[in-house]
Amino acid sequence: MHELSIALDLLNIVSDAAAADSRATRVHVRVGVLSGLCPEGLEFAFRVASVGTIAEGAQLKVALVPVRMWCPSCWAAVETLPRVVRCARCRTPGETIVNGREVEIVRIDFDPLTVSDRSGRGTIIAAPHSPCILNGGTCDMSIKVTGM
Repeated sequence: MHELSIALDLLNIVSDAAAADSRATRVHVRVGVLSGLCPEGLEFAFRVASVGTIAEGAQLKVALVPVRMWCPSCWAAVETLPRVVRCARCRTPGETIVNGREVEIVRIDFDPLTVSDRSGRGTIIAAPHSPCILNGGTCDMSIKVTGM
């Protein structure tokens, strides 16, 4: 079951992207229909593998990506059926699959992180931008100081 190894990889990325003491609540992924992954199996593996991690209890939201091929006749990327790699417009056989094999994280949602301000003047709330966009393995954070 390679869904488990993919789930473990996703959890490593979530852990790397998280701020200290934050907790992931949702992980949004795109899974190509030709990736060989069963979405339900991936969700189950993620739920089991996340126990004891910052993503425990987080929802894995899977969006299926259809197969798209490059049609040299139409000079365009067109959606096609997984087992029939032909252009839907002109019926030319496909040469290159453009989409449909990928597994990628689109977004990670985290719970806000609360840290005491060293000056004692208030509380610093650090929360990911909504939505938290994974960009090269990190999430951009916004800081808001309250209680001053």
